[in-house]
Amino acid sequence: MKGRDARSLEIGERFTRLTVIKRLPKRPDLGAEYLCRCDCGTLKRVRGSTLLAGTTKSCGCWKRDKAREHAIRDLPGTTHGGASKENPHPLYVTWSVMRARCRTNSYYAGRGITVCERWNARGTGFPAFLEDMGDRPEGYTLDRIDNDGNYSCGKCSECLEKGWPANCRWATWTEQAWNKRRRGKRKVSDEDVAEIRRRHAAGETPSAIAKDFPITPQYICALAHRRTRR
Repeated sequence: MKGRDARSLEIGERFTRLTVIKRLPKRPDLGAEYLCRCDCGTLKRVRGSTLLAGTTKSCGCWKRDKAREHAIRDLPGTTHGGASKENPHPLYVTWSVMRARCRTNSYYAGRGITVCERWNARGTGFPAFLEDMGDRPEGYTLDRIDNDGNYSCGKCSECLEKGWPANCRWATWTEQAWNKRRRGKRKVSDEDVAEIRRRHAAGETPSAIAKDFPITPQYICALAHRRTRR
């Protein structure tokens, strides 16, 4: 679709998983924007130029699904809990992403954050992680109690030798946000900003989003409209 005007998109047009619902009012310094519905049902505000370029394919679920496929690609026939490639355990992706971010994400790897040997071992790491952490409650995500600490079980030989405590828990977004605030870190992380923008694009009000983060609705609005770098 190279050369096509971003202002020419029509209602009902599809771009991978996104269907154009309506043209949105123009905002200063931004090109044509549209409200789109993802195949998963999520509403997302998208620039027409990124739809035409193919750089925006979904509300974000496309990348998550691809990450999930990558995570289970090397899953053995059966694992703890009876998981398999055909029926992977829901926490297998959580464990895989935890390991990957400590290898490739500069926010984690650049700060020396790592995964302890019990949870990082190929073949036995996931069963050990599941045994130690248990099932994830609905609405909770993996959180490090000490944001400067590692993903550690607190009981393997590496943890005992290096004095690493059990440093992980299942926590809500609110608990994670307040944990970051208590430790005097940045008020919102890169992951928080992405989540704020996703929820705002889906139609949630700044006041509703602010209930889950230690920042004001005004700052939520600024982040959502990219009027501030952080």
